[in-house]
Amino acid sequence: MFLPAGADPDNGDIGYYAPSGDLVFYYGDVGHWNGIVRVGRFDTTMELIEHQADNFKIKIERSQHRQKERQGTVNPTYDLAGQVALVTGGSSGMGLATARAFAGAGAAVVIADINETTLVRPQTS
Repeated sequence: MFLPAGADPDNGDIGYYAPSGDLVFYYGDVGHWNGIVRVGRFDTTMELIEHQADNFKIKIERSQHRQKERQGTVNPTYDLAGQVALVTGGSSGMGLATARAFAGAGAAVVIADINETTLVRPQTS
């Protein structure tokens, strides 16, 4: 199994923990963890979940006030110029959207998919 190098997430970060496939929310300092990939950040404080008991539910929605600002980018702070991104399942859907976002952030993108009929050379835009 491939494990990402890890990260030292900050309070308010959202991460993906590769070994177990869990989506994780950080509301305190946990230090560096191998296998963590930061995938987003809360737009508000973590006070809403800090003091919850185990087994509570969270509904995740796209932030409306930042949606226009971030449209078409992976993250406004990421500059992927000079980097190469390999996107599997990239001929359609989320994979294609991910490939376009990486390209929009400056990366050279390689797209792979098992469905050859839908795997076409994307237009540069």
